[in-house]
Amino acid sequence: MQLMGGTIEVDSIEGEGSCFHFQVPFAIAKKKVEENQITHSRDLKKAKILLAEDNEMNVLVATAYLEKWNAQYDVAETGKQACELLSQNHYDLVLMDLHMPVMDGYEASQAIRAFEENDKKSIPIIALTASALMEIRERIQEAGMSAFVSKPFEPDELYQTIEKHLPSLHN
Repeated sequence: MQLMGGTIEVDSIEGEGSCFHFQVPFAIAKKKVEENQITHSRDLKKAKILLAEDNEMNVLVATAYLEKWNAQYDVAETGKQACELLSQNHYDLVLMDLHMPVMDGYEASQAIRAFEENDKKSIPIIALTASALMEIRERIQEAGMSAFVSKPFEPDELYQTIEKHLPSLHN
């Protein structure tokens, strides 16, 4: 605290607890930086994305960002459901969890790559994984996925990866 020019005090009553107080002086920035400046300028309104994810919390987080970026999206809870939705609808990109029930992300990606329609079998698939091990990366590539983003994801990394695989956003 002394190195930062601050003070710390404690009020303590035996058997009841303690209360700590501290003060640290900080200079006020001269230039105000907009909160989440990068994220606010992002727009995926031209994109239709299929999110294949079975974890409710991961769906909540991912869809919050997709909504913030104005993307249209659908959610599939299994790889099988993702394949069914993709066969019936047009999507520009798939965000694919690797570990789902019924059909995992590897199997679903291989099934997508086996579709007859060129636009469907060549769709960009971005793996969402909690592991960045080299063997996982190799399996992702072998399954025909385009890229991966580690979970928990950084919003900027996810957006940049989506943007990289959606050249239609710039047309």
